[in-house]
Amino acid sequence: MMITGEYRVKTQKNGTQHFYTYYHCTKKRKNFVCSEPCIRQEVLDAQISSLLQKVSLRPDWAEKLNARLEKDKSKSAQFVSTFVQTNQERIKIISTKLQRLLDGYLEQDIDREIYRIEKAKLLSEKKSLEEQMTNLEQK
Repeated sequence: MMITGEYRVKTQKNGTQHFYTYYHCTKKRKNFVCSEPCIRQEVLDAQISSLLQKVSLRPDWAEKLNARLEKDKSKSAQFVSTFVQTNQERIKIISTKLQRLLDGYLEQDIDREIYRIEKAKLLSEKKSLEEQMTNLEQK
């Protein structure tokens, strides 16, 4: 069983038009008889509103929850800011280490294999930090 909305226009003899929306059961099967009559949109709206008021949030609770939400939002923003700042500092440190590693390799103080291993570690850590920051920014 489904519900269908039907839009009707009633025109009076003096030319005034009234617009109504009625809801009724859809009769898809011939052997099914709906016992409910048609209902106007205004009546249906009132019935739904009365049902929703029974389960709606009390205004004082809503105020408390909104205050808590704002507090949590500010804490979250502060955490994200601190996290991003810390990661930026770590990325700068890693960039400095990469530069020193390259300088040591170019001056032939560091073996090529050790240079490649250390460079891969540092680049992996740097990429991981950058991905964490972009993931946080997207949220």
